Amino acid sequence: MSTALGMIPLMTFVPVEGAASREYVAAFRQNALQRLYKGEPAELMFPAIPGTVFRGEVADVLPAIGESQFQGQGKLLTTDALNTHGRALVVLKVTDPRFAEYALPQGATLEAAVLLGSSERAVADQEDPDPHEELGKLYLSRSLSRRARGGRTARAAVRPRCPPGRQ
Repeated sequence: MSTALGMIPLMTFVPVEGAASREYVAAFRQNALQRLYKGEPAELMFPAIPGTVFRGEVADVLPAIGESQFQGQGKLLTTDALNTHGRALVVLKVTDPRFAEYALPQGATLEAAVLLGSSERAVADQEDPDPHEELGKLYLSRSLSRRARGGRTARAAVRPRCPPGRQ
């Protein structure tokens, strides 16, 4: 945003770079932050393109959460300001070549699942694999496929990966 004399916004800038590079921003719970890395594979599903799941990857994990900011206003804070649960913003890039066939406007909504622990950094960090992660991957991979076909499933934003050797 641009401001005149630092008081109120003068105008809002709408970047076109994100649309050209097929990047989208998704909000994830904070408990996934320690396992979200750049380069992790992702699956994206757009309500505007029903029945299709696209491949993608994590392009960036933004370093700050806006809900932890407070601005001086000359009055005391109430507990209403503390009831928000900030989510981590993650930039996802569509890598699926089939996506070029579709034209979506900026701001289109999507559902995303990140395959946690698949990047080289995550594999190096994982020393003691959790046996329950395999079940999570199986359930959630069926979840996105079923949802793409129109079936009802629980909403899943993040999905763990299968530990090495258990595929």
